[in-house]
Amino acid sequence: MLPAERISRPRTRPGERPAMAKPISVQLYSVRKAIADDPWGTLETIAAMGYVGVEPCGVIGGDIEEMARRINDLGLTVSAVQTGTPVGDDANRLMDEAEALGTTHIVCPSHDVANWQDADGIEKTAERFEEAIARTAERNMTFGYHNHEFELAVIDGTPGLLKLAERLAELTFTVDTYWVNVGGQDPVEVVTALGAQANVLHIKDGPLVKGEPMVAAGAGMMDFPPIVEAATGAEWLVVELDTCATDMLAAVEQSIKYLVDTGLGRAIWSKGSP
Repeated sequence: MLPAERISRPRTRPGERPAMAKPISVQLYSVRKAIADDPWGTLETIAAMGYVGVEPCGVIGGDIEEMARRINDLGLTVSAVQTGTPVGDDANRLMDEAEALGTTHIVCPSHDVANWQDADGIEKTAERFEEAIARTAERNMTFGYHNHEFELAVIDGTPGLLKLAERLAELTFTVDTYWVNVGGQDPVEVVTALGAQANVLHIKDGPLVKGEPMVAAGAGMMDFPPIVEAATGAEWLVVELDTCATDMLAAVEQSIKYLVDTGLGRAIWSKGSP
């Protein structure tokens, strides 16, 4: 892997598609402003776009039971919750919320930047995550980690994210393909190395420059088909735009259209969707 620069690979030629389309979800952080103004109307809009699932990053409306009912009534699946690390006093609350929403997968959205700079930091992270893995396993749940760009810093010749994966075989990864690229690594190589541990892909696009706004999937510099094809263990494609150079809801809709049109993902009305 290249340790110091973003990967630039040729764009995939038209017609090159993975063999099986994966269901498409959306990380609700993307539409946080719309949810703040109209939570249930925003969920209805997302369902109407054809999303199979949603990935919450907190409780909408302050009532987990109403949130679960609204999501279920719209025919949406909660692909995972990205709410924290289920350890200590927070463990039962986080797992109870996930269970109420009908998912068995809890994802930590980020972890202390300082712990991704050397082998000692990776070990500290591993020790914390070991507890989360054990606690979720007690409830027949799984625990995963979502990366940004800093976890791809190279430590003794290997990106920190992959060092953690080697240390914790039961840890799953929500691989943010955009941030992998910004972090100087090849997303194809990373998801290939992770294998079955890469059970979710986050899909975002843009100029591959930290701090610059993102754009709808297919409208930026990312080349998604080879990444999705390499991610044989991925169960979901999750659209996530941290910020957007255009209208966010329009970009979220454009993203699912791109994923369906390219055959990478499937919408709620697509054959084989949950």
